[in-house]
Amino acid sequence: MQQFLPQNQQHITPLMEYFTNPGDQDPNLQHFVSIAFRQNEEADRTNMDALESHFICEILGADWYDASGLSIERCTIDEANKICKQVVKNLQAESSSTEAFLINLSALAGGPLMTKLRMTKLEQGSIAHYECYWKMRFGSIEGDFTIRATIHHGLEPAALEHGLEDSEEAWKKRYLDLQQQIRERDEKTGRLKRGVLDALVAANMYASV
Repeated sequence: MQQFLPQNQQHITPLMEYFTNPGDQDPNLQHFVSIAFRQNEEADRTNMDALESHFICEILGADWYDASGLSIERCTIDEANKICKQVVKNLQAESSSTEAFLINLSALAGGPLMTKLRMTKLEQGSIAHYECYWKMRFGSIEGDFTIRATIHHGLEPAALEHGLEDSEEAWKKRYLDLQQQIRERDEKTGRLKRGVLDALVAANMYASV
């Protein structure tokens, strides 16, 4: 993949290398941040659907290009779901630890620090290669992120049994449901932020009296 996909930056650090090397630390430096990780034994899907829905939305809304840099049509919902799952699998497989995997996922989520996603696609028969590229910025600090995934396109057993149209309709419904969940979450977060700001303004006004 690296020989045909255009490079968007002069220097690329693989995403999996972030947070793997703590570097030299001053033993006399006072630490203000403490982060602890644990692996819960019980299996659950906490935040999994939310992250997948967020990244699927980012993929569907991304700018799409072929290996030559020409603009192409965006992918289908089913294709976006496969890309999302493969990217998460790649992150988990290549992260040096559970801690690194969780931190890498936070970069994938991005939030307001994340610029619009750029997707590059190369098809080779039944195999498609994808490159996901985006930036994150915080003031003068800027980071470039690139994740690659390879998908083997073929008819899934469910698609063979029920037909491609039914499969696509099912994904459309799930996508719309996920969009609604994200919209409700954003509205709830927005109300919470406005409440906090209103409380701060009221407190400052009261203090100045």
